[in-house]
Amino acid sequence: MKSKKRPSTVEGGRDGEPASVRVPVSSEIALEAAEEAVRLWGGEWRRDGTGGSLELPVAAGVRRGHLAGSLSTASAGSDHTTVTVEVSAEDYRLQGREVMVLLMGAFGGLFLVAAPFSPQLFDLIPLAGLLLLLAWFLVVSRLRYRGVVEFLDEVLDLTETVDPQGLEPEA
Repeated sequence: MKSKKRPSTVEGGRDGEPASVRVPVSSEIALEAAEEAVRLWGGEWRRDGTGGSLELPVAAGVRRGHLAGSLSTASAGSDHTTVTVEVSAEDYRLQGREVMVLLMGAFGGLFLVAAPFSPQLFDLIPLAGLLLLLAWFLVVSRLRYRGVVEFLDEVLDLTETVDPQGLEPEA
């Protein structure tokens, strides 16, 4: 998990382009960090030489799914490595329950806008407010985005907290 909030240093990763990040460790340690990040995300990792293939669970708002791709490392100087992920397949599905709760909240919002024009609906205004709050607390406040950029940020975080000799945390 992230220990501090900082801007992402990942390059690319949007609209199908490969994403890459420069990490301050050797290729071997970067691959170990990537393997650990895949494990933390609940994905699958198959190592192959200086890279490997991965499958990760991802989230984009009310959509959840999986992505598959390849991860590669390349030396970027004596003590840095560039880790690159190229996505080959993505599969997202809408979460039906969350969409239904959002639709109920939208109905509540429309009702709140229309109710002042019809005095006989005043008694239902608390119900409309409850629908709005329900949508906010159950769905909107918990929307997350987890994709390849966030994965590489996790790899970078893992490499910044290790001893340069291996994946043991610094004391």
